[in-house]
Amino acid sequence: MKAGMKAGMTRERTGFIVERDGKLYVRVSYIDSLGKRRELMRRADDRKHARQLQKDLVKQLDSPGGNQRAELDAEKVTFREVAERYKDQKLIEAVYVGDRKVAGLRSVKSPKTYLKRLLEHFGAAKIRTITHSQVDEYRLKRLSDGMTIASANRELALLRSIFNFAKREGFITRSPFEMGSPLISVADETKRDRVLSRDEEVRLLTAFSDDSLVHLRPLVIAALDSGCRRGELLSDVTQSRFWLYA
Repeated sequence: MKAGMKAGMTRERTGFIVERDGKLYVRVSYIDSLGKRRELMRRADDRKHARQLQKDLVKQLDSPGGNQRAELDAEKVTFREVAERYKDQKLIEAVYVGDRKVAGLRSVKSPKTYLKRLLEHFGAAKIRTITHSQVDEYRLKRLSDGMTIASANRELALLRSIFNFAKREGFITRSPFEMGSPLISVADETKRDRVLSRDEEVRLLTAFSDDSLVHLRPLVIAALDSGCRRGELLSDVTQSRFWLYA
C-alpha cells in the first residue's frame, strides 16, 4: 500500500518541459501546507539541462520536507522574476488564427514601457511582500511626478495583470489589488475632446458616400455640426418620426 502510494506520488510529480518563444521551462506542481496547489518553475538552458532540472525538482519535492523547502524557495521569488516570465508569455506580438486573435497584443510598445518603469520600482522586491499600501504609494508618486491619471491607470492595470499572473502560477495567494480600496479609477480620468480637421471631415463623409452607408450620412453630418452624442441624435430621429406620422 505504502509502496503504491509512493509510486503514485512520484508519477504525479514527474513535471513537464514547456517551450515558449524558443525558451525552455520546467514545471513541477506540489501541494503546500495550506492545501493549495502550487508550482515550481525553472528556466533551462537547453533540453539536456531541462531534463536534469526536472529530475532535481521532483527529487527535491519527494524528499522529506520537500514541500516546505519549495515554499521557502517560492518566498524568495522577486517581482522581476515573475514580471520577466509574464513578459515572455504575455507581452508578445499578436498571434492570429484566420482573422481571430488567439494570443499576444496588437501593440507591445506601451506595455513594455510601463513594465520597464514597474521593474525600476518593484524589481528587487519579493513578490509575496508587496502590499496594497506600497502599490498606492507608487500610484501617488507617479501622479506627483506629473503623470496623468489615465497613464497611471494604464501602468497599474499592467501591474494588476502581473499579480494575477503570479496568483495563477502559484507564487501568491492574493493580489495586493484585492486587499484594499480600488487603486484604478477610470472615472477620474480626464475626458478628451477633439474637433476633426477639415481633411478628416472630408474623408469621413466620403466613406459614408458608399451605397451601403449613404443612409447614415445625414446623421454623421448632424453629429459633426451639432456635437450631439449618438443617443441624443437617435432620440431626435425617433421624435421626428413620431411627429411626422402623428
